[in-house]
Amino acid sequence: MNLDSGILSMDDPRFSLIRGHLISLNELAGLTGVNRDLIHHLVKLGILSPVAEISDTEMLFRYNAILLLKKIIRLKTQLGLNYNGVGLAMELLDRINRLETELKQLRSLFDLI
Repeated sequence: MNLDSGILSMDDPRFSLIRGHLISLNELAGLTGVNRDLIHHLVKLGILSPVAEISDTEMLFRYNAILLLKKIIRLKTQLGLNYNGVGLAMELLDRINRLETELKQLRSLFDLI
């Protein structure tokens, strides 16, 4: 499966099959087409986090790691960033999302006054 094909979107019925479950490193690699070694590298960089590391070669991930890995690859290919840059970009995007959520909450609070 190719990450850029859009096959694994939230609307895809196959995605709902694994919702709420943990997936192994092999399953994550198979579902995304991303090499196990690259996934290990992303974990070492702290960009991708497993729920559990069973051994040096086996990890378990939440289902949302599929979408996160897709986002990582998209940022790398579309923006031409290295993986450290991808990590920084993802931190900044998360911060923006948190600030936008906080802003919405504050606006709704002021609407009540």
